Amino acid sequence: MRPGPCNPSGIRPSAPPARSLNAAAETVRRYDDAQVALLAELVRFRTVHEPGTVNAEQPAFRALAAHLRQLALRLGFDFQDLGTALVIGSGEGDERISLAHTRRIELIVALTEESDWGPFEELLVRYPPPQVNIGFDSQYPVVVAEKVWGGLWLDFAAAPAAGAGPRLTGLDGGSFISQVPEDASVVAEGADEALLGRIRARMRDPADGLTYHVEQTAAGLRLRVTGLAAHSSTPENGRNALTHLAALLAGEVLADNAGGRTVNFVNSLLGTGLYGERFGRIAWSHPELGPLLAVYRHFTGAQTAEPVGIGGATHVRLLPNAVNFGPSMPGLPYTGHSGHEFVTRAQLTANLRMVTAALAWLATADPPVAAAGADRTPL
Repeated sequence: MRPGPCNPSGIRPSAPPARSLNAAAETVRRYDDAQVALLAELVRFRTVHEPGTVNAEQPAFRALAAHLRQLALRLGFDFQDLGTALVIGSGEGDERISLAHTRRIELIVALTEESDWGPFEELLVRYPPPQVNIGFDSQYPVVVAEKVWGGLWLDFAAAPAAGAGPRLTGLDGGSFISQVPEDASVVAEGADEALLGRIRARMRDPADGLTYHVEQTAAGLRLRVTGLAAHSSTPENGRNALTHLAALLAGEVLADNAGGRTVNFVNSLLGTGLYGERFGRIAWSHPELGPLLAVYRHFTGAQTAEPVGIGGATHVRLLPNAVNFGPSMPGLPYTGHSGHEFVTRAQLTANLRMVTAALAWLATADPPVAAAGADRTPL
């Protein structure tokens, strides 16, 4: 997924409800100065991973956990020390900011995100995560995709063709694994004039960046598509010849062999789009995105802001129904991950305001904005 807007479903979030805006205003009024003082307290703990040690066992991490526990209990929250992570929770019905929420909210503080993901992955086995998760470890407006390198190798049995329909042979496309295929071809044995007519009707306008070649050979009808090569990390810059070749045969009854199975697979699960909608519901179509986008648009005035993808990796990818919401602002220099990282007072206040409004909306949504059965929404 490329960095930048990626909202093919066209989310049009409504304005934040008054209850969440009021909660945000009250929270900033009561806690804006206090959060600055708290940040000054927390940065004093030297929570640096030492090779060969377990973070949760280091004195600085233990001191941080003790400090957060004391603070949580003083404010009336519950606190769990799970070793790899700390969980600070606010139960249903809590009216700390004059807002009786109907769902539990948890703040999960992971202690190993920058050094070793193994302990957190193990934790999720014994501590089932909530069904809706909002990370605070990336950027606004809403991060719905984190790039990762991966590959699927699918084998379709090369058994003799069975059943009616043309037999596809010699299916080929692409030059290397990280490429959007520029060329693709296949031979359809037993293709008749009626099939050829339907194939021609499915050909797209040349302005779409695709060129089609049809040739009758001794082996059968040879179809070839020329698209535009691109790196797989930027598929929007290319035109996938292989998926568009398969689209020429979409809906046709094909003989059951490796070629036919491959083309049917591409048409049923991949399609010709960029976003993989045929795999099922994807992050930017989740109902929680409407409130998050609406909150960001309301407080920043960026009415065209859309979900984005990034090149980094956070713990969010390990959790169900998870996205990142802040804390850095698009278009501004990133001030973290350096020897002199900092956050401006204005950004700290903006984060408090937007995160509070979003949580207040999600935690009081009726019906809840979540997967069925979800009752915990951690930040």
